[in-house]
Amino acid sequence: MVAVVKEEKNARRLIYILVFSKCQLMPNRIVARRSVAEIWNPHDLHDRSYDQALQYASKQGWVELRGPWVRLTPKGYKEA
Repeated sequence: MVAVVKEEKNARRLIYILVFSKCQLMPNRIVARRSVAEIWNPHDLHDRSYDQALQYASKQGWVELRGPWVRLTPKGYKEA
């Protein structure tokens, strides 16, 4: 249960970054995963929480993963 709460918290952090950081995505826009990862972890250290957040957000329908790209869905925009 604690892991799920942490995954959701990190996924919400991810969509917040997509909408309110320098990405400033609108619904249906895409950004390179690498660009988001640089904001998530500016020291370029491997961080499993980023990968888990992407997967959780994808399962919730907040983002779509398209190879090296992340697409913010309208549902994800509303959740941010």
